[in-house]
Amino acid sequence: MRIRLRHDLHFSWDRPVRSVLQSLRITPRDHEAQHIGHWHIRTDVDCRLSNGDDAFGNLTHTCDADGPLESLTISIDGLVFTTDMAGVVRQSVERFVPELYLRDTPASATDPDLRAFALKIVPKPKDKLEIMHDLMGAVHERLKVNLDGEDSTAAAAFAAKSANAADTSHVLIALARHLEIPARYVSGYLIEDGAAIPHGWMEAHTGEIGWVGFDATLDLCPQESHLRVAIGLDALGARAVRCAPSSFAAETMTSKIMLREPAKAAASQQQSQTQS
Repeated sequence: MRIRLRHDLHFSWDRPVRSVLQSLRITPRDHEAQHIGHWHIRTDVDCRLSNGDDAFGNLTHTCDADGPLESLTISIDGLVFTTDMAGVVRQSVERFVPELYLRDTPASATDPDLRAFALKIVPKPKDKLEIMHDLMGAVHERLKVNLDGEDSTAAAAFAAKSANAADTSHVLIALARHLEIPARYVSGYLIEDGAAIPHGWMEAHTGEIGWVGFDATLDLCPQESHLRVAIGLDALGARAVRCAPSSFAAETMTSKIMLREPAKAAASQQQSQTQS
């Protein structure tokens, strides 16, 4: 699929701030299922925009702007070509062994109810890929989708039986880690019904196949309509923007995403999730 999008992130403060320091994870990397044609970042104020990468291999930028500032807009213009690989992630930058992704975080920790649910869905040992498909379907069936809901935790979302995409993924991550399957969060975009929206899903390390994506919100493995941007132990670690304004001003952020042209399917060969 050919995806060309424009994403504007607008920040405003209730009083001028002397400076703004932001850490950005808004630039995707190439891997086997996606190729970046171009990806440009601009700001509407003078800003020192330095690039690098973080411990997980995400491409990062630091935006350092002097004030006084009442607002700041970061604009992305990107062109990406995606291929449906049935969620399999290959040729990605990997900085750590998969076992690191067994580490719990506050957002993705289990509780007794989650652990009991995991054992109910997977009562006996199975192939890891089969386990993940079973868990994804069970989470999708249990949780009502609430895309406008506030981020909470896996345990809270599971108890409420309602979650946004981030916490739906946190629930699946928590279940996978409890069953000793390395799991991580993915932030990116979803192209759906002629529009692009921010989205999140998870990836699990399934053994010989390696990392495979699972989107419990949609109950499917990521397809060519998923644009992968950043990974982390949870949604906080993969968050697109983290800000540190220099004064105690209330901040408001708005986001607007536009497809610059209709997303177009590209000829590709699908790859099934089977071990050779």
